[in-house]
Amino acid sequence: MSTSPPARPPVRSATTQLPVVEGALSVASLRPLGVGLPGAHPWRVFLETARDNLDALDVAWDILAHGVCDRSSLGVAGLHDGLPGGFHIDPHRAEHLRRHTQPALAPADLLDIGRLTRLDAGTLAHLGRLAHPYIRRPGDRGFERVRWDDALDAIQESVPKPRGKRMAFIAGADGLSIETAYHFAKTARLLASAHVDLCPSDTHDAVEAALDHALGLSRATASTEDLLDAQLILVAGSQLAKADGRAVSLLLAAKRKGARVVVINPLREPSLSHVWTGNDLRSALLGTRLTDDFVEVAAGGDPAFFTGVNKAIVERQGHHTAFVDQRTDGFADLQATLSHISWDDLEAAAGCPRRDMEWVAELAVRADRAVTLIGTGLSRGPGAQDAVGAILDLHLLRGWMGHDGSGVLPLASSAGTLGARAVGLHPARLPGGVPVGPGTAAMLSGKWGGHFIPAKAGHASSTLADAATHLDLLVSLGADPFVDLPHPSRLSTIPVRVHLDTVVRPSMLEDAGQLVVLLPIAGFYAQRGGSTILTADHRIRFSPTLDDPTHDIRQPHDALHALAARLDPDIADALEYTDTAAIRTEVAEHVDRLEGIAGLHSAGDWVQPGGRHAGTETAFPGGRARFTAPALGERPPLHVVARKGPPVGTGGRDTILLSAPDATPHGIHTGDHVEVSTEHGTYTGEAHVVHMPPGAVHVCMPEASNIFAAGPRPHLVAVTLRRRP
Repeated sequence: MSTSPPARPPVRSATTQLPVVEGALSVASLRPLGVGLPGAHPWRVFLETARDNLDALDVAWDILAHGVCDRSSLGVAGLHDGLPGGFHIDPHRAEHLRRHTQPALAPADLLDIGRLTRLDAGTLAHLGRLAHPYIRRPGDRGFERVRWDDALDAIQESVPKPRGKRMAFIAGADGLSIETAYHFAKTARLLASAHVDLCPSDTHDAVEAALDHALGLSRATASTEDLLDAQLILVAGSQLAKADGRAVSLLLAAKRKGARVVVINPLREPSLSHVWTGNDLRSALLGTRLTDDFVEVAAGGDPAFFTGVNKAIVERQGHHTAFVDQRTDGFADLQATLSHISWDDLEAAAGCPRRDMEWVAELAVRADRAVTLIGTGLSRGPGAQDAVGAILDLHLLRGWMGHDGSGVLPLASSAGTLGARAVGLHPARLPGGVPVGPGTAAMLSGKWGGHFIPAKAGHASSTLADAATHLDLLVSLGADPFVDLPHPSRLSTIPVRVHLDTVVRPSMLEDAGQLVVLLPIAGFYAQRGGSTILTADHRIRFSPTLDDPTHDIRQPHDALHALAARLDPDIADALEYTDTAAIRTEVAEHVDRLEGIAGLHSAGDWVQPGGRHAGTETAFPGGRARFTAPALGERPPLHVVARKGPPVGTGGRDTILLSAPDATPHGIHTGDHVEVSTEHGTYTGEAHVVHMPPGAVHVCMPEASNIFAAGPRPHLVAVTLRRRP
């Protein structure tokens, strides 16, 4: 059910020049500082951050004031990155700051695996920074501290005849710089392994495929500045305030200029309804209602919803005639397709009434400038490509392309995601995003010294468990495969696991066939020569070196070079770099989309190849974009869908979200233990009955991965429910 009234005026023609419907600024709650309400207040976050880092306040301040956020895909730089919205500190950035400032881990803390396995991931990470190499063999009570050479010798002895097909390389996206991602992918491919991927597998493919189909390009068409110039902002599939605090500050700044914020989501997220910020006194004390309109769609119903919006616009001739005629192809086909789709079918597929689609269409017709923020909840979900295609159709219909205040801005799951993809940390793509094949592999081989490069795509991390019995070595860089991948128990059959990391993770405690090795590496803010990330709006941001590694900690590229030299000495020279600046120089030569990266070297440096609206210059003849007319998709009567995490205030990661119409027939109430079964397996968690469209059961990934088929994007799967005593 949406927040819109029962009746709405019909969509009128764009030629009537009706005024834009502005958003409203109103308080979120009369409770001062949001006491007792879900979520963390930014002032409290800041004070807790200071308290937790009292022993390293100088380093913590340098990171917050001068470093680029290593988690947000918007690339927050410092405490004020030059955009309106004022002073800000992202709660997630603050939460993970201690990982960069804490003292070294005491070797004694790794002597008892039994004790460590009883600790959660957060507690493990805050035991201290990994400062020395460690090894553990089957039957050992805990980890043994060793020298680097001893650790590398143990790996070499356990993998005496390394073969690329029997090695896999996975990296976590949090804190992953472009330089480290490039070196990691290059290491894997020079060792003849095509099994190289992010962990968990990135789900941005669907977004890029839709952009490529419509524009011939695969990047955002809006920048963060466009949010401040927009009259209408659509937020689709995102727990925005929970996932990206900087975006909230930008949206509030846009609302102060009159922008209207419309949220399209299966569930009313508290983090999107009411927000508190630290840079505005009224918002800090009483909060602000971020959402002007909330439209409740069914899980997987986004393609139908946006198709309905487009249908309403076309039926009332509300499209931007000049833009459609001069800049697009396929409008007649889109018009014909929409005319054959009934409103009854759209309502059934979207899970919301026609009036909601028509109201958003009315807002669209009145707005000359609009931005759509596409969250990872949509890009990760079923029918993502169709949903993004329908959103692009909406932007083309209204001419929301190529000018300030307009475009689509897809968010990534982490700061390292897009940069990693650009430099080839992907099982089916090489640096520059080119597909793996005989010709492209041969060309890359020539650039990398003539060494062999696999010409076939490898396993994605999401399907790695299926190949585990055929692997001798798994190299994990900042990843947690036993937590983030489906069917993790199968990974224990891999004889040797090497973890290059800054902190202890649960996966390190799992057994391996022969050997587990921990190698300490420098974090994002301690990399010699600085670090860069690629943001959601295609901006390359530079973060300077703000900390010095101590003890036995090595630079990521030095650690990978040492590992590769033991496995195959012939490739050692091709992987040796003095610092990250040398890596950036090579990246600039091989990856056109990262043009200008070699010139970044000081705090605050950034470059946006092609400029603010480069993504709107299509690669099609005549610079004309094309409409998509996506399919609506089908949903089982009752199906299970995956979430990255539970909504704020609903419970832990074992929470199972159900609608009242789905829970009542089974006698299920909030707090009950519920068994969810699919053709792939069974999962048990705690029920939480919420107000949302019926037909979907929401579970958290990767906890519930065993009830989905292996793959980067869980599909809609039919489900049965049972209340457990």
